Amino acid sequence: MLNFSIVQATNVSLVYTIDSYRPVAGELVVTQLGFKSAFGFLLSFYTNPWVQKSGYISAYGAMAGISGGLLILFLPFYFFGHAVRAKTWTWRPIRMFVHWDDDREVGE
Repeated sequence: MLNFSIVQATNVSLVYTIDSYRPVAGELVVTQLGFKSAFGFLLSFYTNPWVQKSGYISAYGAMAGISGGLLILFLPFYFFGHAVRAKTWTWRPIRMFVHWDDDREVGE
């Protein structure tokens, strides 16, 4: 279940961000995959000591709970996604660093 949720979270978030922020999709994909790689490394690096200290049931139960909690966040994005995207697109750091694409062709 833990592996399934990690893989699905990556796939769902990639599709969502590519669809939502198409002009800067390449940068978002690189950022998300970099974060996923760092998270995967840290998870594998600290899993053995965690299991040794807490036991299999406790450690993997906590990991599954964290993954499930993150996956359930799709509900607010499903209902309020458009408002969130519209609001974040106007944030000052986004305007400064992301709106450089205003003259970029997206093929649409």
